[in-house]
Amino acid sequence: MSPKKICMIFTEGSHDTIFIKKIIKNICNTKNKTKFTIADFPEPLKRIYLARCKALDFSSSTANVIDELSSQIFLPSEFFEINDCYVMIFKTGGKDNIKPVKTFLYEFYFNFINKRDTLSPFNNRENIKPLFIRDADDENFINVTKNMQNAFFPLEIPNGMGKTELTLTPEDAYFYVWHGPDGTGTLEDIIVDIVKKAQEQLFENSSHFVSDNFPQLFKNYNSASLSKQRKATITCAGQGLRPGCSLRTILENDDFLKAELFNEIPLISEFTDLLKNILNS
Repeated sequence: MSPKKICMIFTEGSHDTIFIKKIIKNICNTKNKTKFTIADFPEPLKRIYLARCKALDFSSSTANVIDELSSQIFLPSEFFEINDCYVMIFKTGGKDNIKPVKTFLYEFYFNFINKRDTLSPFNNRENIKPLFIRDADDENFINVTKNMQNAFFPLEIPNGMGKTELTLTPEDAYFYVWHGPDGTGTLEDIIVDIVKKAQEQLFENSSHFVSDNFPQLFKNYNSASLSKQRKATITCAGQGLRPGCSLRTILENDDFLKAELFNEIPLISEFTDLLKNILNS
């Protein structure tokens, strides 16, 4: 039987995607589709992507044409089927990249309203679950949550005659903000806690190495600078296990980010509970 629910997770970048994928696999023991085509998607997504493909600009001269075209049609980075729910993780390219997400949601709900009787497996709007995720950075996570709600909603969806049939509000979505103990910060604050527990001595050595050799990272103490410090330390520690690897590859390494430690980090437990609630509701 095909899933009847869909959870669309909108994150800022690839590191968020990797981390969320690890959490999903940890709580669901599921496998994602590492290779998927438009034909694998349920309606109305299939209809949306086919229409976007027809309008693609194939004149790109960049080296990574596939990534660029994927970005143009807003394909998900990860695609899961978990029991009765499709789960899709999208990289938005940054917290200020609001328009592509709103356009995508508009098209999704427009097709849901006008084509659902014959094509869509989603028989009511409660089965459609958008989840927006951001870093708090220098703001308190509560304020960032409110900013996200105001940025994406309200969203008015018309019927085929152009008359508004559905108005989406923050109550139709979920929101989560990565932050540290003081309510500000980024995903790296959480990852650092895991690394400290998993590789305490390696982390301490790496922290000293970064501070001794890259003093320019410590000139400022805003969120952006702290995030760079933590990324440098995490990368250094990760290369202690896998020399020469990128940060992305390090984060994908299960020996480095040990899933069994996730439940010991309160903020991960909090996010895990939210995901479970979305998938099971």
